[in-house]
Amino acid sequence: MFVTFLEPPELTRAALLILMFMGEKDLRGYCGGNTARASRRGRSELRMACRDEKMVFRFYYYAVIKQCTYGQTIRNLSNEFDIVETVITARLKKISGKVDEVFDQKPTLKYLRDKFPYYTW
Repeated sequence: MFVTFLEPPELTRAALLILMFMGEKDLRGYCGGNTARASRRGRSELRMACRDEKMVFRFYYYAVIKQCTYGQTIRNLSNEFDIVETVITARLKKISGKVDEVFDQKPTLKYLRDKFPYYTW
């Protein structure tokens, strides 16, 4: 399906976007070396595991080093990771073994800065 840009000014930007995404053409064919392949929809387990690890260390940082209350800590994590607070608590409960491990290790601020230099510690 080809997108044609019409002259009438009534055609809004939203309508143009809808027209552009209505086609079912696989755009990966335009990229060098890419062949059309079945793609897995949903979340990447690897990315979720990396995010969860960062979340655990940030949870430790806010709870122990900054000495924030539980509510403040969850709110801070929610703002940092753009995830609602209920999902934050559910993920931390699911990986409670990793949370216990980090709290037992008692990482220093220097360790956190070295491990995740892109965060403000």
